[in-house]
Amino acid sequence: MNLSSVSKGERTKGRGSTPFCKRPLSPRSTTVLKIVKKYCNSQLSIGYHSDNKTDANIIRATLTASICSKLDSSTTMTTPSPLIHLDSISKVFLTDEIETHALENISLDINEGEFLSISGPSGCGKSTLLSILGLLDSPSAGSYNLAGREVATLNNSERSRIRNLDVGFIFQSFNLIGDLTVYENVELPLVYRGLKTSERKERVLEALEKVQMSHRKDHYPHQLSGGQQQRVAVARALGGSPRILLADEPTGNLDSKNGSKVMEMLQELNEGGATICMVTHDERYSDIASRIVHLFDGNIIDESIGSRNGAPTLAAL
Repeated sequence: MNLSSVSKGERTKGRGSTPFCKRPLSPRSTTVLKIVKKYCNSQLSIGYHSDNKTDANIIRATLTASICSKLDSSTTMTTPSPLIHLDSISKVFLTDEIETHALENISLDINEGEFLSISGPSGCGKSTLLSILGLLDSPSAGSYNLAGREVATLNNSERSRIRNLDVGFIFQSFNLIGDLTVYENVELPLVYRGLKTSERKERVLEALEKVQMSHRKDHYPHQLSGGQQQRVAVARALGGSPRILLADEPTGNLDSKNGSKVMEMLQELNEGGATICMVTHDERYSDIASRIVHLFDGNIIDESIGSRNGAPTLAAL
């Protein structure tokens, strides 16, 4: 019997029990599976003959598996490059009388969408490391690659541009400008970008809505509580849609209630896809990250898993 005369229903019969490819397909193979099916059907209709309709399914499965195998073998499943890659970073502060080693041989990767916490006692180098990550300072030795670019090759204007476009800062002391309203504080970094007034307004209102401070947009910093000021600082960082948020002790000047609110907000931002690197000495808050890097005397001494990967959540603390 000519297989081209087999009805479509007979040719598709049995597909559920005979999968086209018995092993998991790569993303590329999955996207072209329809093309593969059409190819197999065309081969069956123009070139293959059999007296047993079961042979049609066998030939179709064999052809498809062969093509999928070639596709999968040509598609290497590579791990995405980290957003941040540090290799043997050291930082030494020199004075006339003393040499202080703030960081020694720090190697670290931060992936897109990760929530990383850097913890350790005061004076261990946490803030120094964050300053280097945010291009506010330069390492004395080692390599820093940010989004595929070697930071050491950047000039001052390029570093400033990256800080303005790709990095959002949240400081312990809020760093709000007292003479500007909440709205104007959040808008200020966008002014330096040269954005149009309409776009700035849209971004500012969206950022304030995320931190639930829209109703305070016309107030001044001195009219806000510490927790509210920190939420405005978070909104200012979010307004520029940065690739990474750097938070330096964001709960350091807050009571436990407001501190928990700020941390819950950071968790929500991370769930929305934001990459966050946070410095804290408070173990209650460091544990809510997906990964915790422990610093001591300028060295990474340990890494552990936080609640984003199965440890207790903030609500359980």
